[in-house]
Amino acid sequence: MQSESITSTKKELVQRIAEDTGQTKSVVRKVVQTFLDTIIDDLAQGKRIEFREFGIFEIKHREARTARNPRTNDPVEVPAQRLVKFKPGSRMREQIAGQGEGKPAATKKVRPDVQTSRPATRPASEPPKAPPPTSPDSPF
Repeated sequence: MQSESITSTKKELVQRIAEDTGQTKSVVRKVVQTFLDTIIDDLAQGKRIEFREFGIFEIKHREARTARNPRTNDPVEVPAQRLVKFKPGSRMREQIAGQGEGKPAATKKVRPDVQTSRPATRPASEPPKAPPPTSPDSPF
């Protein structure tokens, strides 16, 4: 289901989840709102929130600084502030890079002509190798 608008709203999200799960819109609305409230509360407490494959929300502190008014070139004091930073996760980055057409996350392809690592164990047909001989002067 694609929306005609470019912006997706919480109302549309609730509608889609309700359709996908078979839950009522009122139940889904409450779950979504509780989820969002919990994220906001945790960020306000300075917690880092990580959703694997989706992304990471964290608070960054920006120090107070002096900026310039672009019209007058006068100095302007900008107070310190806490900002929310979002770093997209692997699946989000891959799906968006795939033009956002709902493509599944890309998988790594293994090239048969390239050996990426040694085998973890030796074949059963090979006997174990003897340790190298030590010199008579060696303490080992």
